[in-house]
Amino acid sequence: LGSVARAVLVLNAQILFKGFRTVLGNSEKTWIIGSGNVALAKAGSGDALAGFIGSLMAQGHSTQDAAILGAYLHGRIADDWLRQGHSTRTLMASDLADRIDATLRGLKNRRT
Repeated sequence: LGSVARAVLVLNAQILFKGFRTVLGNSEKTWIIGSGNVALAKAGSGDALAGFIGSLMAQGHSTQDAAILGAYLHGRIADDWLRQGHSTRTLMASDLADRIDATLRGLKNRRT
């Protein structure tokens, strides 16, 4: 958390640190995103996350909301991957992109 706070102060920007837990911060608040696991430690995973966030911003979400939702979805897809019996070693960046629609629909259906 301290690293995020320092980066926010130095850069005067919203910061997303990806690690065991994703930490997102800005000048007002810090969030810890609880979804995600080691299956995301792959080449291309961060690119997929950036794409999720950029897509949400292009749809009109604020930078903050897009980062929070994008990071949550990124981790949620990996969590669902393991729940479905797949190995942490087999999740690829293309799987993240392929599963975002179903994950969003599943979350929406849980709310209604």
